[in-house]
Amino acid sequence: MSEKQRSFPAIPLFIGGSTTAIVLIVLLVFISIMSIFGGMLEQKKKEEEGVGGGFAMCQPNGEINRSVFDVRFKGAGVFDGKAQLFIDAATRNNIDPVLLSAIAFHETGNGTSNMVRERNNPGGLYNSSAGSFFVFSSLEEGLDVMARNLYKNYYALGLVTIEQIGNKYAPLGVANDPNNLNAHWIPNITKRVSEFGGLSMNCEVAGFDSGLGSPVRGKIIITSRWGPRSFMTPNGLYSDFHTGIDFNCNTNDPLLSVLDGKVVLSQWHNLYGWYIKVAHGDKTTLYAHMNAKGLPVGTTVKKGDQIGLCGNTGNSFGSHLHFEIFVNGGTTRIDPEPYFKNQK
Repeated sequence: MSEKQRSFPAIPLFIGGSTTAIVLIVLLVFISIMSIFGGMLEQKKKEEEGVGGGFAMCQPNGEINRSVFDVRFKGAGVFDGKAQLFIDAATRNNIDPVLLSAIAFHETGNGTSNMVRERNNPGGLYNSSAGSFFVFSSLEEGLDVMARNLYKNYYALGLVTIEQIGNKYAPLGVANDPNNLNAHWIPNITKRVSEFGGLSMNCEVAGFDSGLGSPVRGKIIITSRWGPRSFMTPNGLYSDFHTGIDFNCNTNDPLLSVLDGKVVLSQWHNLYGWYIKVAHGDKTTLYAHMNAKGLPVGTTVKKGDQIGLCGNTGNSFGSHLHFEIFVNGGTTRIDPEPYFKNQK
């Protein structure tokens, strides 16, 4: 799905050359900010109108989503381009690379703090015997010690979830946290884990096997993947977190239910256009931007049955299918792409 086009008042270009350039730069910055802010508002609107849900906390196949994971390291201070270092350190110490990355990014302000820039200390590890923070010879060494510490003090004790680790790592009500900043640790790490694509260890998404049919006929072509994305629109730079995946299809191509189920929503939405939700017991799928209203609510469908037509309605720049998967009673989105890998 794409950002709604916005109109801005035209600025006359009859003022002086240098002034014109400044005005244009200011206008472009303003447009970019409005586009990003607009994306945040639209996500909030989805939540309020009942078509939203939280972001995934688990990778269903236990693998890192590299297309989402790697992009978080672009421009991230000293972590820029260092995704593999995090994966290697986590693998050597048998911990989740996603959790290691989320904690390091949180502790260092996305790789920009003096602690990591000057001391190669991404975890803020403190040497109590020396009364100072550790200094490591390289970022690789600092990550390895941080990962080893995470395994020894948490994983080895059975503390593997964000909540379990947070309750020990950043306990509430302690004397050295007079401003109660520790209260933000668990929600902040949870958010960052989602931005990295979800946990790849010690986390399960219940009840979703890989037996999905294709929602489109013919060869599967995914045109936009799950996760953070940025691209130019007629109104400037647009950034958001893509909450599903987009499939290539032409106007009026049939859209198909990926599993047996029942239609629970079939209506218009300003962002999704004509869209349908199909419940499959413990999970729900969503099909958006359809060319016309699809099957009515209450219709029972079989895997492969036609439920609507490909289109370009709502907030869209061209005909395609926007597809989402919800689990946990419809409250949590997960990345759909792993379930289609065997069909490409």
